[in-house]
Amino acid sequence: TAALLLLVVLAVVLILVPSPKEIAALRAKAEYLEERGGKVVLTECGTKKRLCAEIDLGADVWGENGEFRILKGY
Repeated sequence: TAALLLLVVLAVVLILVPSPKEIAALRAKAEYLEERGGKVVLTECGTKKRLCAEIDLGADVWGENGEFRILKGY
């Protein structure tokens, strides 16, 4: 009975705990996402609860009509 219980626990651990290779892949993905926008602060703005992001007020303005801004943290 004890051996069977030990095997069941071991099987559950092997199924639920990611392997070192999977952990490395997840960390690489997290770093990539952080570089591509993971530091952006998003919230809802106005009465219509529209999605908005915090911008860098000291950065240059871009676009033909100044419609683009740099996100804070980039």
